[in-house]
Amino acid sequence: MASKQVKQSTFDSIVREGIQDFGLTPQEAVEDACAQLRKAGVTDFANLDISVPSDTTSDAHSAKPHINSIREALQSNDSLPLIDALSNLQSTIHDKRDAASAVADGLIGLLARCLHHAANHKHQQIAVITQLASNLIVTLCATDELNRSAFVTLTDVDGIASMKTLFNSLVDTEQHTTFQLDVETGLPLLQAISSIQRQNERVKALFAAGESLHCLLKWFISTSDAIANKKIASKEAIKLFGMLCFVVRQLLSPDDTTVKVAETFNRARVLAGGNVITQSGLQPIPGGQNLLQILSTFMDQLRSNSHVNSARRQLLTECVATIRACCVSDEICSQVIKLDLHKACLDILQEFNTHESSVVAGIALLRNLAARDECKTPIFENISIVSNAAQLHVRTSSSIAEQYCGLLGNLCLRRPDLARKTTQSGMVDIVLQAMETYSANKGMQRIACLALRNICARDEEARRQLRRKGEAEKLIRKAWKKHTVSCDDVAYAALRELDVLEDNELRRDERYTMPTGFYSTPIVREKD
Repeated sequence: MASKQVKQSTFDSIVREGIQDFGLTPQEAVEDACAQLRKAGVTDFANLDISVPSDTTSDAHSAKPHINSIREALQSNDSLPLIDALSNLQSTIHDKRDAASAVADGLIGLLARCLHHAANHKHQQIAVITQLASNLIVTLCATDELNRSAFVTLTDVDGIASMKTLFNSLVDTEQHTTFQLDVETGLPLLQAISSIQRQNERVKALFAAGESLHCLLKWFISTSDAIANKKIASKEAIKLFGMLCFVVRQLLSPDDTTVKVAETFNRARVLAGGNVITQSGLQPIPGGQNLLQILSTFMDQLRSNSHVNSARRQLLTECVATIRACCVSDEICSQVIKLDLHKACLDILQEFNTHESSVVAGIALLRNLAARDECKTPIFENISIVSNAAQLHVRTSSSIAEQYCGLLGNLCLRRPDLARKTTQSGMVDIVLQAMETYSANKGMQRIACLALRNICARDEEARRQLRRKGEAEKLIRKAWKKHTVSCDDVAYAALRELDVLEDNELRRDERYTMPTGFYSTPIVREKD
């Protein structure tokens, strides 16, 4: 009976698979490959080079000794060997396979223990260990697969608890003497938290369920105070404060469509409502400050302190974007108006109207506020500032154009008096310019059609003004034809409110209901 042979390339492929996908050592991979081939009936190995392929990387396995060293250093409670092992380990993880192998060797739980170790040792070692452990977490989170699956283990064991322990120690004034320590340890820690939270709603829920939000607020206070009192350089300020704001915006922005909206909204209410969640329930924030009050105070300091001029725009923009993320309820929006944060936003739009990122953030916040009836008048009183900023960018930035159209649509909803002023002042021309410029942008076209529908829905004078602009009907029809799926409902509604639909275009149900969430009740055009 003829002996069964196998090609060298097949053998090498099996060995590589064992090393790279299953985390075997080179010797284990060779033995496993031989066992698999024997099981498949291969009996003649004479033509094979039974060794590790020369092009097979062993980087993933060079991590194992360093992982063992980390484990030993933690057991002996010795910081210096721990620092050496973490440093050496960082240089061995280059790609997804290396990371997967390290995770399989238990690296995730070890990193959590490293953070816990750092929180209980002297200041110089807190910074180094936190930086190294946090950087490794960011590296491991580089792929969505690890972020969604393997890193959930970190929350199931004690990883997040360990990170909270370190987080608490950093914001405790008795635990550090200089703000520089916060920069050295805080920035990498926040980057690690951000990496784990990305597309991982379970981590967000666990992070927000304890006292971490309380700690986050305390850190906002210490960071803003350090910036205002020259305790930290501008570059470091932007990075650290920006990362704090980004972590908050992550917490308030669900990545998963299956997440209940109430869960995300509750986090905003906790941050902006003056309470924090503790084991004993909701507790008042010491000093009575919530995130909106902290940001309001900081924005006032930025406007009055000249030494932060170089960083002022970036910091103010971060504040505005974070405030917008908090505006999820009428109660919070009312608080924003009471704190005059909308006026601070208008000041930013006036001073930095040539900077796209600042204009986008400012108009987006006003757009959120304008969805609430009590906020419409205070915003419209200064609408010329917003329009001037939008006019500068309407032909070059689709983001600004879309936010401005959304703002006008929200302002004119249930307010025919504002709709009339919008058409009389020429603000509607910016909407038409946006529709003409970004005809291929279906999201932009949809928002613009909604805005035009709201402008002419309840006021005959506004409707008459828009009809005189034949361009409005043409642009709506163009959007209707080009983006049938996205704009069918809103374009039809806009044309109906303009009263320009042909008889054969009228639909059986004249009572048109807008998309869920845009209106609390269906709005029917009043009879002329």
